[in-house]
Amino acid sequence: MNADMLRETLDKRLWGLFIELLCNVCEVLEMDANDLLEKMLVNPKAESMILRLCSSMVKEE
Repeated sequence: MNADMLRETLDKRLWGLFIELLCNVCEVLEMDANDLLEKMLVNPKAESMILRLCSSMVKEE
């Protein structure tokens, strides 16, 4: 149970860092976050990474 709680905490922190990074990159590029995310999702490598991150969050809820 303790390991599950640690993993959940880590997953949430990583997701938060991803969102924070996405927002900062958008600021620097003067771009809308939705547009950047759409561009990332058409890149197979980036899409795979994002989907893995999302799926790890869904498994725990």
